[in-house]
Amino acid sequence: MPSTTRLYCVYCAKSQKNLSGKALKKIVIIGYGNVGWHLARELYRAGHNISQIFSRKKKTADTLAKTVHATVVNDWDSVDSDADFYLLAVSDDAIEEVSQNLKKNSGVVAHTSGTVASSALANHERFGVFYPLQTFTRYVELDWSVIPFCIWGNRSEVRESLMNLALTVNYRVSLISDEDRANLHVAAVFANNFSNHVFAIAEDICLSNGLDFSIIKPLISESVKKLTHSSPSQVQTGPAARGDKATMDKHLERLGSMPEYQAIYQILSKSIMKGVGKRGELGAEPNVPRKL
Repeated sequence: MPSTTRLYCVYCAKSQKNLSGKALKKIVIIGYGNVGWHLARELYRAGHNISQIFSRKKKTADTLAKTVHATVVNDWDSVDSDADFYLLAVSDDAIEEVSQNLKKNSGVVAHTSGTVASSALANHERFGVFYPLQTFTRYVELDWSVIPFCIWGNRSEVRESLMNLALTVNYRVSLISDEDRANLHVAAVFANNFSNHVFAIAEDICLSNGLDFSIIKPLISESVKKLTHSSPSQVQTGPAARGDKATMDKHLERLGSMPEYQAIYQILSKSIMKGVGKRGELGAEPNVPRKL
């Protein structure tokens, strides 16, 4: 089945931006998690009117509301019915319930999840997905100019409306189906969540042996930097990539008191060796890694 992913044809989106000082769209942010916190602030900076922030605990959202000049509400009857967009930045398992609680309106209702199908919002006339593919931590500033937006909608005018909203933030906007977005999310978990966990394991190994983890940080930075111009499979290094069984055996011995890490080491090493073998079968240019 062919992919439905395509990069949106960028036009002069500056005409969409807040050049006159007037707010562009009226937006209700539902949810005060990490994504909601960042989205409210960035859309406000783009010139939009963040009219309300829905949070079960009003006091926790007060500071954000003051920053974006919004009102905090915590009951569904108080939610504005005339907003242009209702962005559901809530946990995946809460999306359908929140959608059912949100009263009917003429705006676009969109969630920000990487995994939940857009059909979870099908009780609304105009619905879709407004998914910024990034890791979010509250109070940690982000460069929004490089964050990709994955957009989907139940009809063409909804997709266009959501793409235009994203284009007021940056030009990295793609029209991506529910199926493709779910696959992207799996890949993102490997790229971000799992890699960060491996970093945490490396930190624990260092600390357990009285070593400063910061010594390894330049290595991590260089590994990520390589990806700007190379495929990960083409720059894989280390004992597994070169089939150095003697070194791997020594590492496993040192991890004897950490059986969970031993198991992860073995699984990852086998996966790396399998990947190197696949590249050879496909006739890829052999990688001759420097020894680490």
